[in-house]
Amino acid sequence: ESAEEAALLIESVRPRAVIIEVAPSRVAKIRRDNEARRSPESPPSNPAVDPTFALLSLPALVERGFAGGGIGGILFATLILWPSLLKRSFTADEEANTLPRRNEFAAAVKAADAVGARIIAADLEMDELIGS
Repeated sequence: ESAEEAALLIESVRPRAVIIEVAPSRVAKIRRDNEARRSPESPPSNPAVDPTFALLSLPALVERGFAGGGIGGILFATLILWPSLLKRSFTADEEANTLPRRNEFAAAVKAADAVGARIIAADLEMDELIGS
């Protein structure tokens, strides 16, 4: 419901800019996924729902955490980010089947693009989170 409301609001108001609470790098990914949804023969892939991806990501998270924030960055990456990624990789299919929903971020980006609005990404990149 929130995805439809976001799109309807943007289409009705037709703002010059839309602020979305995602990291700047996610805006491009959302646009690619929106494009992929248009062509049914190429569904968007999501490595985050693969448990192997989650398991293999731990060393990279530790390295990025240390580089960005020392011991605090390692703790943040391994105690907060990695367990969340791991849990999501094991429950994403179940969640999609029991809680079908549209992504309000994707709907907002699509609607903003349709009305020619500039998108302002209003969240931090992962590196900034780990380093802070």
